Amino acid sequence: MGALLQGDVGGILANPPGPNDSFFSLLTARALSQEQFSEELQLTWTTDQYTLVGGLFYFREEAEARNVLGVFQPVANGVAIPTPFDAIFGSGVNSTDTDNSSIAVFAEGTFHATDKLDITVGLRRTEDDREINLLDISATSGGGSLGEGLYKLSYGETNYNVVLNYNWADDVMTYAKVSTGFVAGGILNGISYEPESITNYELGLKSQFLDNRLRLNAAAFYMDYEDLQVQLFQNGVQSFENAGQVEITGLEIEMDAILGDGLTLSTTLGTYDYEYKEYIRGGVNVADQVRPIRAPDLNARISLQYDFGQQVLGGAPFMRLDSRYLSDGENTAFASGFPEADRLSQRDAYWLLNARAGIMQIPMGSAVSSVSLWVKNLLDEDEINVFGNEVINMTAQYSVPRSYGIDFNVTF
Repeated sequence: MGALLQGDVGGILANPPGPNDSFFSLLTARALSQEQFSEELQLTWTTDQYTLVGGLFYFREEAEARNVLGVFQPVANGVAIPTPFDAIFGSGVNSTDTDNSSIAVFAEGTFHATDKLDITVGLRRTEDDREINLLDISATSGGGSLGEGLYKLSYGETNYNVVLNYNWADDVMTYAKVSTGFVAGGILNGISYEPESITNYELGLKSQFLDNRLRLNAAAFYMDYEDLQVQLFQNGVQSFENAGQVEITGLEIEMDAILGDGLTLSTTLGTYDYEYKEYIRGGVNVADQVRPIRAPDLNARISLQYDFGQQVLGGAPFMRLDSRYLSDGENTAFASGFPEADRLSQRDAYWLLNARAGIMQIPMGSAVSSVSLWVKNLLDEDEINVFGNEVINMTAQYSVPRSYGIDFNVTF
């Protein structure tokens, strides 16, 4: 593996797979046909002291999916394993027909306790029914996979939110919020996964100053995530693991400021702490060994835009710079044992700078158009690992080198 990652062809040929080596060449493809219908009915009632909203929500979908997750001639323990499942794709195809429905009843009320204090309480009951017909099951779904057949699943959950808003002045408001949510379980490629639930605690500020020339918003939060499901691909087998409990704490700050006539500064700053409290693998809690997947401690964005006062071609010309910072982040959940693979799977901290200039709102008879020139990755930064697949944890997608172009849009 090390020779392969380092491009050492001679080393690969000189060292055939050993008894502890495994190698998988992977192909994925997906075809999906889906029809869905949703409808929501709301009833609102407003008085000087109360604001009430209640309603019903209904969702229904029917889908046919065909997924290829093919492992070509896997090598395990130094021996190439034949692929009896499918002559082309090796490990075969997953085919499923699904019929899912969801219905929810919700109600939320806001009580204007005083001129400055509002109290909001909301409840939502959700019932999800899933009918999944597994037609073909791939061998790569061996991580506790289900056999072919018809499966009917039902999930129900009651969630709530409580919010206190206090208006210190016309342009300054703080709030405290507690809310819960859940995601239903299901079956993916013959692999069952359990529901997830979360409780979120949040304190925030929303404010405007200097005749609305300065806007400042901030939020601090703590999330308690239960039964988080993590999708993996290990040893040639796709599976899910129950991460058990995850705690996320963070702070986000957002500011928009008009610095002068036509000149606007926009910034955001976020800091996060993502920590597994429980991660069950093989019946053992390995939370102290798990590395959070792509969870940067710090991110920031700074944008500067200048809008020219005069018109050009009847429209409004502008210039804009956008920059984004992301601190380093780890990609793989567990160390692979290969230093070079682990190095490539990590993301180093980076800045990206983009620029755009153009003219907006150009009249064209009954239509309106805009034209702009843009440059992405203005400083031509390379080898920035901007994305990696969480399923196949040695996959990385790198930033595109400096690119430029022109956009032309017409709205009728």
